[in-house]
Amino acid sequence: MIDPVGALLIVSIALVTPVVLVGVFGIRRVAFGMLLVAAFTVSMNNLRPTGFMTVSDVALLGALPLVIGRRSAEHRNSWAIAGAAGVITLGGLIGTFFSDDSTESLLGAARFVGASILIALLFARWQPDRRSLRTLAWATVLGTTVNALIGILFIRTYYGRAQGLSFQSNHLGIACLLAAGAALALAVSSGNVRRWSAIGCGLVLSGGVVVSGSRAALVGLAFLGVAALVVSRDRRLIRLAAVGTVGVAVALQAGLIQLPDENAISRLLDPESSTVVFADTVRDTLRDQSVARIKQYPLTGTGFEDALEAHSLYIQTWATAGVVGLFGVAWLAVIGLRMLRWSYRKDRFVSALAVTYVAFMVCAIESNNMWDRFIWLHLILVAAATDHAMAVAAVSDEEAIGQEATALPRRRGRPYGELGRAT
Repeated sequence: MIDPVGALLIVSIALVTPVVLVGVFGIRRVAFGMLLVAAFTVSMNNLRPTGFMTVSDVALLGALPLVIGRRSAEHRNSWAIAGAAGVITLGGLIGTFFSDDSTESLLGAARFVGASILIALLFARWQPDRRSLRTLAWATVLGTTVNALIGILFIRTYYGRAQGLSFQSNHLGIACLLAAGAALALAVSSGNVRRWSAIGCGLVLSGGVVVSGSRAALVGLAFLGVAALVVSRDRRLIRLAAVGTVGVAVALQAGLIQLPDENAISRLLDPESSTVVFADTVRDTLRDQSVARIKQYPLTGTGFEDALEAHSLYIQTWATAGVVGLFGVAWLAVIGLRMLRWSYRKDRFVSALAVTYVAFMVCAIESNNMWDRFIWLHLILVAAATDHAMAVAAVSDEEAIGQEATALPRRRGRPYGELGRAT
Protein backbone atom coordinates (compact mmCIF):
# COMPACT_ATOMS: atom_id res chain seq x y z
CA MET A 1 0.00 0.00 0.00
CA ILE A 2 1.34 3.45 -0.93
CA ASP A 3 2.13 5.76 1.99
CA PRO A 4 0.18 8.99 1.27
CA VAL A 5 2.74 11.11 3.14
CA GLY A 6 5.61 9.64 1.15
CA ALA A 7 3.72 10.04 -2.12
CA LEU A 8 2.96 13.68 -1.28
CA LEU A 9 6.62 14.27 -0.46
CA ILE A 10 7.76 12.79 -3.79
CA VAL A 11 5.24 14.87 -5.74
CA SER A 12 6.24 18.02 -3.84
CA ILE A 13 9.93 17.47 -4.58
CA ALA A 14 9.15 16.79 -8.25
CA LEU A 15 7.24 20.06 -8.51
CA VAL A 16 9.54 22.26 -6.42
CA THR A 17 12.90 21.10 -7.85
CA PRO A 18 12.36 22.48 -11.40
CA VAL A 19 11.17 25.81 -9.98
CA VAL A 20 14.30 26.10 -7.82
CA LEU A 21 16.59 25.17 -10.72
CA VAL A 22 14.95 27.70 -13.03
CA GLY A 23 15.25 30.37 -10.35
CA VAL A 24 18.96 29.68 -9.86
CA PHE A 25 20.18 28.95 -13.40
CA GLY A 26 17.50 30.39 -15.67
CA ILE A 27 14.99 28.57 -17.81
CA ARG A 28 17.16 28.24 -20.92
CA ARG A 29 20.10 26.68 -19.07
CA VAL A 30 17.80 24.24 -17.33
CA ALA A 31 16.17 23.39 -20.67
CA PHE A 32 19.58 22.76 -22.24
CA GLY A 33 20.50 20.59 -19.26
CA MET A 34 17.35 18.55 -19.84
CA LEU A 35 18.31 18.17 -23.50
CA LEU A 36 21.71 16.85 -22.42
CA VAL A 37 19.96 14.33 -20.18
CA ALA A 38 17.79 13.32 -23.14
CA ALA A 39 20.88 12.87 -25.33
CA PHE A 40 22.74 10.91 -22.63
CA THR A 41 19.83 8.49 -22.09
CA VAL A 42 18.50 8.35 -25.65
CA SER A 43 19.92 4.88 -26.34
CA MET A 44 18.56 3.56 -23.03
CA ASN A 45 15.04 3.18 -24.36
CA ASN A 46 14.19 0.42 -21.90
CA LEU A 47 14.30 2.91 -19.02
CA ARG A 48 10.62 3.78 -18.91
CA PRO A 49 8.83 5.65 -16.12
CA THR A 50 5.62 4.82 -18.00
CA GLY A 51 4.71 2.19 -20.55
CA PHE A 52 4.85 4.59 -23.50
CA MET A 53 7.52 7.12 -22.48
CA THR A 54 11.23 6.69 -21.86
CA VAL A 55 13.42 8.76 -19.55
CA SER A 56 14.76 10.48 -22.66
CA ASP A 57 11.22 11.40 -23.75
CA VAL A 58 10.51 13.04 -20.39
CA ALA A 59 13.77 14.98 -20.56
CA LEU A 60 12.94 16.17 -24.08
CA LEU A 61 9.72 17.68 -22.80
CA GLY A 62 11.81 19.65 -20.34
CA ALA A 63 13.92 20.97 -23.22
CA LEU A 64 11.01 22.65 -25.01
CA PRO A 65 11.66 26.10 -23.41
CA LEU A 66 14.74 26.35 -25.65
CA VAL A 67 12.46 27.70 -28.39
CA ILE A 68 11.16 30.55 -26.22
CA GLY A 69 12.11 33.92 -27.63
CA ARG A 70 13.90 32.48 -30.65
CA ARG A 71 13.23 33.66 -34.17
CA SER A 72 13.01 31.11 -36.91
CA ALA A 73 16.05 31.31 -39.18
CA GLU A 74 17.05 29.64 -42.42
CA HIS A 75 18.01 26.25 -41.03
CA ARG A 76 17.10 24.50 -44.21
CA ASN A 77 18.36 21.01 -43.41
CA SER A 78 16.55 20.88 -40.07
CA TRP A 79 13.37 22.10 -41.73
CA ALA A 80 13.92 19.65 -44.58
CA ILE A 81 14.07 16.68 -42.19
CA ALA A 82 10.88 17.91 -40.55
CA GLY A 83 9.32 18.17 -44.01
CA ALA A 84 10.43 14.68 -45.05
CA ALA A 85 9.08 13.20 -41.81
CA GLY A 86 5.88 15.16 -42.39
CA VAL A 87 5.52 13.60 -45.84
CA ILE A 88 5.93 10.12 -44.34
CA THR A 89 3.31 11.00 -41.72
CA LEU A 90 0.93 12.25 -44.41
CA GLY A 91 1.32 8.99 -46.31
CA GLY A 92 0.64 7.02 -43.13
CA LEU A 93 -2.49 9.05 -42.42
CA ILE A 94 -3.74 8.35 -45.94
CA GLY A 95 -3.02 4.68 -45.39
CA THR A 96 -5.02 4.78 -42.15
CA PHE A 97 -8.20 4.78 -44.24
CA PHE A 98 -7.26 1.27 -45.36
CA SER A 99 -6.08 0.02 -41.96
CA ASP A 100 -7.81 -2.75 -40.02
CA ASP A 101 -7.38 -0.76 -36.80
CA SER A 102 -7.45 2.98 -37.47
CA THR A 103 -7.03 3.85 -33.78
CA GLU A 104 -3.79 1.90 -33.54
CA SER A 105 -2.61 3.48 -36.78
CA LEU A 106 -3.27 6.99 -35.47
CA LEU A 107 -1.40 6.20 -32.26
CA GLY A 108 1.53 5.00 -34.36
CA ALA A 109 1.40 8.23 -36.36
CA ALA A 110 1.48 10.24 -33.13
CA ARG A 111 4.54 8.30 -31.96
CA PHE A 112 6.28 8.95 -35.26
CA VAL A 113 5.53 12.68 -35.12
CA GLY A 114 6.83 12.89 -31.56
CA ALA A 115 10.05 11.09 -32.46
CA SER A 116 10.84 12.97 -35.66
CA ILE A 117 8.97 16.16 -36.52
CA LEU A 118 8.81 17.68 -33.05
CA ILE A 119 12.56 17.19 -32.45
CA ALA A 120 13.37 18.65 -35.87
CA LEU A 121 11.20 21.69 -35.16
CA LEU A 122 12.85 22.09 -31.75
CA PHE A 123 16.32 22.29 -33.31
CA ALA A 124 15.17 24.47 -36.22
CA ARG A 125 13.68 27.03 -33.82
CA TRP A 126 16.44 26.76 -31.21
CA GLN A 127 19.31 27.43 -33.66
CA PRO A 128 22.11 25.85 -31.54
CA ASP A 129 25.67 27.08 -31.91
CA ARG A 130 28.75 24.92 -32.52
CA ARG A 131 29.61 24.56 -28.85
CA SER A 132 26.12 23.40 -27.92
CA LEU A 133 26.10 20.88 -30.77
CA ARG A 134 29.46 19.44 -29.76
CA THR A 135 28.29 19.20 -26.14
CA LEU A 136 25.21 17.31 -27.31
CA ALA A 137 27.39 14.99 -29.38
CA TRP A 138 29.55 14.28 -26.33
CA ALA A 139 26.43 13.56 -24.24
CA THR A 140 25.21 11.08 -26.84
CA VAL A 141 28.62 9.40 -27.13
CA LEU A 142 29.17 9.11 -23.38
CA GLY A 143 25.65 7.89 -22.65
CA THR A 144 25.73 5.25 -25.37
CA THR A 145 29.23 4.20 -24.27
CA VAL A 146 27.91 3.61 -20.75
CA ASN A 147 25.00 1.66 -22.22
CA ALA A 148 27.38 -0.45 -24.33
CA LEU A 149 29.56 -1.21 -21.30
CA ILE A 150 26.49 -2.27 -19.33
CA GLY A 151 25.57 -4.58 -22.19
CA ILE A 152 29.08 -5.97 -22.57
CA LEU A 153 29.64 -6.57 -18.85
CA PHE A 154 26.22 -7.16 -17.30
CA ILE A 155 22.94 -7.18 -19.21
CA ARG A 156 22.60 -9.68 -22.06
CA THR A 157 19.78 -11.66 -23.58
CA TYR A 158 19.32 -15.30 -22.63
CA TYR A 159 21.23 -16.38 -25.75
CA GLY A 160 24.23 -14.13 -25.13
CA ARG A 161 23.67 -10.96 -27.18
CA ALA A 162 24.40 -7.70 -25.36
CA GLN A 163 21.32 -5.61 -24.68
CA GLY A 164 22.32 -3.07 -22.04
CA LEU A 165 19.54 -0.68 -21.13
CA SER A 166 18.13 -0.73 -24.66
CA PHE A 167 14.79 -2.29 -25.49
CA GLN A 168 16.46 -5.00 -27.55
CA SER A 169 19.90 -5.99 -28.84
CA ASN A 170 19.35 -4.57 -32.33
CA HIS A 171 18.50 -1.18 -30.81
CA LEU A 172 21.77 -1.23 -28.88
CA GLY A 173 23.68 -2.09 -32.07
CA ILE A 174 22.18 0.74 -34.13
CA ALA A 175 22.59 3.21 -31.26
CA CYS A 176 26.26 2.23 -30.92
CA LEU A 177 26.73 2.70 -34.68
CA LEU A 178 25.33 6.24 -34.61
CA ALA A 179 27.27 7.16 -31.48
CA ALA A 180 30.46 5.73 -33.00
CA GLY A 181 30.00 8.14 -35.90
CA ALA A 182 29.57 11.03 -33.46
CA ALA A 183 32.73 9.87 -31.64
CA LEU A 184 34.57 9.88 -34.98
CA ALA A 185 33.38 13.43 -35.66
CA LEU A 186 34.61 14.56 -32.24
CA ALA A 187 37.93 12.74 -32.65
CA VAL A 188 38.81 14.37 -35.99
CA SER A 189 37.92 17.86 -34.74
CA SER A 190 39.30 17.89 -31.17
CA GLY A 191 42.60 18.39 -29.39
CA ASN A 192 44.79 15.63 -27.99
CA VAL A 193 43.02 14.74 -24.72
CA ARG A 194 39.51 14.95 -26.10
CA ARG A 195 40.59 13.23 -29.29
CA TRP A 196 41.87 10.19 -27.44
CA SER A 197 38.80 10.20 -25.22
CA ALA A 198 36.60 10.14 -28.32
CA ILE A 199 38.72 7.37 -29.85
CA GLY A 200 38.38 5.31 -26.67
CA CYS A 201 34.62 5.75 -26.69
CA GLY A 202 34.55 4.83 -30.38
CA LEU A 203 36.36 1.57 -29.70
CA VAL A 204 33.92 0.67 -26.92
CA LEU A 205 30.98 1.56 -29.18
CA SER A 206 32.40 -0.58 -31.99
CA GLY A 207 32.65 -3.42 -29.51
CA GLY A 208 29.05 -2.73 -28.56
CA VAL A 209 28.01 -3.17 -32.18
CA VAL A 210 29.80 -6.52 -32.34
CA VAL A 211 28.50 -8.00 -29.09
CA SER A 212 24.95 -6.75 -29.77
CA GLY A 213 24.81 -9.28 -32.58
CA SER A 214 23.18 -6.79 -34.95
CA ARG A 215 24.25 -7.63 -38.50
CA ALA A 216 22.69 -4.46 -39.88
CA ALA A 217 24.67 -2.33 -37.42
CA LEU A 218 27.88 -4.21 -38.30
CA VAL A 219 27.36 -3.53 -42.01
CA GLY A 220 26.67 0.11 -41.19
CA LEU A 221 29.83 0.29 -39.07
CA ALA A 222 31.92 -1.17 -41.91
CA PHE A 223 30.40 1.33 -44.34
CA LEU A 224 31.08 4.16 -41.88
CA GLY A 225 34.74 3.18 -41.57
CA VAL A 226 35.35 2.82 -45.30
CA ALA A 227 33.41 5.96 -46.22
CA ALA A 228 35.21 8.02 -43.55
CA LEU A 229 38.57 6.91 -44.92
CA VAL A 230 37.55 7.73 -48.49
CA VAL A 231 36.26 11.16 -47.49
CA SER A 232 39.39 11.93 -45.45
CA ARG A 233 41.85 10.89 -48.20
CA ASP A 234 44.46 10.68 -45.46
CA ARG A 235 46.96 8.02 -46.56
CA ARG A 236 48.48 7.70 -43.10
CA LEU A 237 45.05 7.14 -41.58
CA ILE A 238 44.18 4.61 -44.27
CA ARG A 239 47.40 2.66 -43.59
CA LEU A 240 46.75 2.78 -39.84
CA ALA A 241 43.18 1.52 -40.33
CA ALA A 242 44.40 -1.32 -42.57
CA VAL A 243 47.03 -2.39 -40.02
CA GLY A 244 44.49 -2.18 -37.21
CA THR A 245 41.94 -4.26 -39.13
CA VAL A 246 44.50 -6.94 -39.90
CA GLY A 247 45.65 -6.92 -36.27
CA VAL A 248 42.14 -7.39 -34.94
CA ALA A 249 41.49 -10.18 -37.44
CA VAL A 250 44.68 -11.99 -36.40
CA ALA A 251 43.86 -11.55 -32.70
CA LEU A 252 40.39 -12.99 -33.25
CA GLN A 253 41.75 -15.92 -35.23
CA ALA A 254 44.40 -16.65 -32.59
CA GLY A 255 41.86 -16.48 -29.78
CA LEU A 256 43.48 -13.47 -28.13
CA ILE A 257 40.12 -11.67 -28.24
CA GLN A 258 37.20 -13.71 -26.93
CA LEU A 259 33.78 -12.80 -28.29
CA PRO A 260 30.43 -14.25 -27.23
CA ASP A 261 29.08 -16.94 -29.52
CA GLU A 262 26.24 -14.77 -30.82
CA ASN A 263 28.30 -11.78 -31.91
CA ALA A 264 27.55 -9.80 -35.05
CA ILE A 265 30.61 -11.07 -36.95
CA SER A 266 29.82 -14.76 -36.45
CA ARG A 267 26.13 -14.18 -37.18
CA LEU A 268 27.02 -12.41 -40.43
CA LEU A 269 29.57 -15.00 -41.57
CA ASP A 270 27.65 -18.08 -40.41
CA PRO A 271 24.07 -17.77 -41.68
CA GLU A 272 23.42 -21.44 -40.90
CA SER A 273 23.67 -21.08 -37.11
CA SER A 274 20.48 -21.93 -35.24
CA THR A 275 19.72 -18.45 -33.91
CA VAL A 276 20.40 -16.83 -37.29
CA VAL A 277 18.15 -19.31 -39.08
CA PHE A 278 15.38 -18.68 -36.55
CA ALA A 279 15.77 -14.89 -36.78
CA ASP A 280 15.81 -14.96 -40.58
CA THR A 281 12.72 -17.17 -40.65
CA VAL A 282 10.82 -14.70 -38.50
CA ARG A 283 12.06 -11.78 -40.61
CA ASP A 284 11.09 -13.50 -43.85
CA THR A 285 7.59 -14.15 -42.52
CA LEU A 286 7.11 -10.53 -41.45
CA ARG A 287 8.60 -9.27 -44.70
CA ASP A 288 6.21 -11.46 -46.69
CA GLN A 289 3.29 -10.02 -44.73
CA SER A 290 4.42 -6.49 -45.51
CA VAL A 291 4.92 -7.33 -49.18
CA ALA A 292 1.38 -8.74 -49.24
CA ARG A 293 0.09 -5.45 -47.84
CA ILE A 294 2.07 -3.57 -50.49
CA LYS A 295 0.57 -5.71 -53.26
CA GLN A 296 -2.90 -5.07 -51.88
CA TYR A 297 -2.45 -1.31 -51.42
CA PRO A 298 0.65 -0.30 -53.43
CA LEU A 299 -0.21 3.39 -53.65
CA THR A 300 -1.51 4.17 -50.17
CA GLY A 301 -0.18 1.57 -47.74
CA THR A 302 -2.22 0.60 -44.69
CA GLY A 303 -1.16 3.09 -42.02
CA PHE A 304 1.02 2.81 -38.93
CA GLU A 305 -0.85 -0.12 -37.39
CA ASP A 306 1.88 -2.66 -38.25
CA ALA A 307 4.64 -0.22 -39.10
CA LEU A 308 7.48 -2.22 -37.59
CA GLU A 309 6.67 -5.62 -39.06
CA ALA A 310 9.13 -5.65 -41.95
CA HIS A 311 12.77 -5.67 -40.86
CA SER A 312 13.56 -2.97 -43.41
CA LEU A 313 12.87 0.75 -43.14
CA TYR A 314 12.10 1.02 -46.84
CA ILE A 315 9.71 -1.91 -47.10
CA GLN A 316 7.88 -0.93 -43.93
CA THR A 317 7.56 2.66 -45.12
CA TRP A 318 6.03 1.50 -48.40
CA ALA A 319 3.65 -0.82 -46.55
CA THR A 320 2.79 1.92 -44.07
CA ALA A 321 2.68 5.13 -46.09
CA GLY A 322 2.61 4.02 -49.71
CA VAL A 323 4.23 5.98 -52.52
CA VAL A 324 4.00 9.22 -50.53
CA GLY A 325 6.03 7.66 -47.72
CA LEU A 326 8.65 6.39 -50.17
CA PHE A 327 9.04 9.94 -51.45
CA GLY A 328 9.63 11.09 -47.87
CA VAL A 329 12.33 8.44 -47.30
CA ALA A 330 13.98 9.35 -50.62
CA TRP A 331 13.95 12.97 -49.48
CA LEU A 332 15.72 11.94 -46.26
CA ALA A 333 18.41 10.16 -48.27
CA VAL A 334 18.91 13.19 -50.53
CA ILE A 335 19.28 15.44 -47.47
CA GLY A 336 22.05 13.21 -46.13
CA LEU A 337 23.93 13.10 -49.43
CA ARG A 338 23.56 16.85 -49.87
CA MET A 339 24.99 17.52 -46.40
CA LEU A 340 27.89 15.15 -47.08
CA ARG A 341 28.60 16.83 -50.41
CA TRP A 342 28.62 20.31 -48.86
CA SER A 343 30.78 19.40 -45.86
CA TYR A 344 33.31 17.38 -47.86
CA ARG A 345 36.73 19.03 -47.28
CA LYS A 346 35.05 22.01 -45.60
CA ASP A 347 34.23 20.86 -42.08
CA ARG A 348 35.64 17.62 -40.64
CA PHE A 349 33.17 17.55 -37.74
CA VAL A 350 30.14 17.90 -39.98
CA SER A 351 31.43 15.59 -42.72
CA ALA A 352 32.01 12.76 -40.21
CA LEU A 353 28.48 13.23 -38.86
CA ALA A 354 27.09 13.27 -42.40
CA VAL A 355 28.91 10.02 -43.23
CA THR A 356 27.18 8.45 -40.21
CA TYR A 357 23.83 9.70 -41.50
CA VAL A 358 24.45 7.99 -44.83
CA ALA A 359 25.70 4.84 -43.07
CA PHE A 360 22.40 4.59 -41.22
CA MET A 361 20.44 4.96 -44.47
CA VAL A 362 22.48 2.01 -45.80
CA CYS A 363 21.95 -0.29 -42.81
CA ALA A 364 18.26 0.71 -42.69
CA ILE A 365 17.79 -1.79 -45.51
CA GLU A 366 17.82 -4.42 -42.75
CA SER A 367 16.71 -2.31 -39.78
CA ASN A 368 13.19 -1.62 -38.53
CA ASN A 369 13.79 1.41 -36.31
CA MET A 370 11.24 3.91 -37.56
CA TRP A 371 10.23 6.02 -34.57
CA ASP A 372 13.00 5.57 -32.03
CA ARG A 373 14.39 8.80 -30.66
CA PHE A 374 18.03 7.68 -30.83
CA ILE A 375 17.67 7.53 -34.63
CA TRP A 376 16.05 10.87 -35.22
CA LEU A 377 18.01 12.80 -32.60
CA HIS A 378 21.23 11.89 -34.39
CA LEU A 379 19.91 12.67 -37.87
CA ILE A 380 18.68 16.06 -36.70
CA LEU A 381 21.95 16.72 -34.86
CA VAL A 382 23.72 16.23 -38.21
CA ALA A 383 21.31 18.63 -39.89
CA ALA A 384 21.69 21.29 -37.17
CA ALA A 385 25.50 21.03 -37.31
CA THR A 386 25.42 21.41 -41.09
CA ASP A 387 23.05 24.39 -40.89
CA HIS A 388 25.30 26.17 -38.42
CA ALA A 389 28.44 25.47 -40.44
CA MET A 390 26.75 26.72 -43.63
CA ALA A 391 25.63 29.91 -41.87
CA VAL A 392 29.16 30.57 -40.58
CA ALA A 393 30.63 29.87 -44.02
CA ALA A 394 28.16 32.25 -45.66
CA VAL A 395 29.08 35.07 -43.26
CA SER A 396 32.80 34.41 -43.83
CA ASP A 397 32.32 34.52 -47.60
CA GLU A 398 30.44 37.81 -47.38
CA GLU A 399 33.17 39.33 -45.20
CA ALA A 400 35.87 38.09 -47.57
CA ILE A 401 34.06 39.56 -50.57
CA GLY A 402 33.62 42.87 -48.75
CA GLN A 403 37.29 43.02 -47.77
CA GLU A 404 38.38 42.18 -51.30
CA ALA A 405 36.11 44.80 -52.79
CA THR A 406 37.26 47.60 -50.50
CA ALA A 407 40.91 46.67 -51.11
CA LEU A 408 40.65 47.19 -54.89
CA PRO A 409 41.85 50.51 -56.38
CA ARG A 410 39.44 53.30 -57.17
CA ARG A 411 38.15 53.76 -60.71
CA ARG A 412 36.39 56.90 -62.00
CA GLY A 413 36.02 58.26 -58.49
CA ARG A 414 34.06 55.32 -57.04
CA PRO A 415 35.51 52.43 -55.02
CA TYR A 416 34.66 48.91 -56.04
CA GLY A 417 33.28 48.42 -52.52
CA GLU A 418 30.45 50.86 -53.28
CA LEU A 419 29.77 49.20 -56.61
CA GLY A 420 29.60 45.82 -54.87
CA ARG A 421 27.11 47.13 -52.34
CA ALA A 422 25.04 48.82 -54.99
CA THR A 423 24.66 45.63 -56.94
